[in-house]
Amino acid sequence: MRLLPWEYAIRNLARHRIRLISSLAGSALVVLLVLAAASFVRGMEKSMTVEHGNNVIVLGAGSEESLERSEIKPSVPSEIAAAVDGLKTNLGVTYVSPEVHMASLVREEEGSERTLLTLLRGITPPAFLVHPQVRITEGRAPGQNEILAGKLAGARMGLPDERLAVGKTLWFDGRVWTISGRFEAPGTVMEAELWVPLRDLQLAAKRDNLSCVVLTLDGGADEAADTFEDVDAFCKRRLDLELVAMW
Repeated sequence: MRLLPWEYAIRNLARHRIRLISSLAGSALVVLLVLAAASFVRGMEKSMTVEHGNNVIVLGAGSEESLERSEIKPSVPSEIAAAVDGLKTNLGVTYVSPEVHMASLVREEEGSERTLLTLLRGITPPAFLVHPQVRITEGRAPGQNEILAGKLAGARMGLPDERLAVGKTLWFDGRVWTISGRFEAPGTVMEAELWVPLRDLQLAAKRDNLSCVVLTLDGGADEAADTFEDVDAFCKRRLDLELVAMW
């Protein structure tokens, strides 16, 4: 079987220049999209690996790909703390952080037509224990109707950084929220979030359930692995709670 000379293919390419340019542009676009998607995934994986090495996230079964869709009962944190030994403690405080993760629209002020998409995280004080990367750089932790803004939250919302300075306000859920402080968490996605008190976010979202519970395991690698098996066993044993543990 004889093959067509290579010159035939080159000659045909040059014969339809518009088709050639369109094909090259389409191929380049596909390659760029693949590279962008791979870069995004690698960046997310790198950000997640910066998280504390002994952290475990317990969330709703079937919601492993999205914390925002996850829902677990509010009793889960206390039940896990009571049933599992080996969780880290400090001065009698167990490293157990119940959290709500929610994407929502906020406004700069009442009556503003512009809506800003952001990611809100409802927290309690133990959140600063299980997320040691977080460091408050200005102001203080949020109180009632207050927000702790991440370093990159303004960029995510399309606002200048000074718009989220301490003392500034945002409009959400029909009321004013005051920026109580700013925080940084280098190398993590948390820097682009707004942190608010857990109960306030639950009231705003009209939900009692949590999105997840973040636990910090005590001890070295071997001890932590044993404790994770206990957490995983708890999730599999309590079928009524529909939980899954991720390390």
